Amino acid sequence: FTRQDIEVVVPLSGIEESGELKYQVIVNGVSSGEYSMVVNASDPPTEIIAKARVPKSGTTTLEIEAELGDVKASSSRTYQAFGEGATLVPLIVIIFLAFTTGMVELSLTCGIFVGSCMIVGEINMGFKNLLETYFLTALTDVGHGYVYLFTLFLAGLVAMIQKSGGFLGLTRALS
Repeated sequence: FTRQDIEVVVPLSGIEESGELKYQVIVNGVSSGEYSMVVNASDPPTEIIAKARVPKSGTTTLEIEAELGDVKASSSRTYQAFGEGATLVPLIVIIFLAFTTGMVELSLTCGIFVGSCMIVGEINMGFKNLLETYFLTALTDVGHGYVYLFTLFLAGLVAMIQKSGGFLGLTRALS
C-alpha cells in the first residue's frame, strides 16, 4: 500500500488569546502526530500547515483537532485519491469523442467534465466545478481571454477562406 506525504492547510480565525496552540492530525481515525506552536494574540496565525502521510489511492479522511487554552476546535475533510493510470481517463474520453463525433470543442468539454467529476467525486459537484473553476475563473483571466479571442478570430478567418474557395485554390496550386 503506497503512501505519499501531503500538506494540509487549515485556515484559522478568531484567535483572541496568546499561548501554546496544540493540534493533532488524524488520518482515517489514526493519529498521525501531535504538534504545537506558540501563538501571540496581537499577531495571530491565519492558518495551520500540517503534514500527513496518506494512501496514494482511495478515500482518506483527514481531521485536525486544535486546542488553545480552554478553546477546542476541529476540522475534517475527505479526500479522494486515484492511482497514476486514472489521469488517462479524461484523455481517452477526449480522443474517443473527437474521433467518433468530429467535434473537438464538445470532446474537450466532456473530457474536462470527466476530470472535474473525478476530482470532486460526484457528478453534480463536478458540473458545478466545471463551470466555476474551469470556465468562469478561466474567463476572468486576461491571458486566457486573449487566447479565446485569438481562437475565435482564427476560426472566423478559416471559415471565411473556406467559404470563398481559398482552400480549393491553394490545393489546386500545390498539386
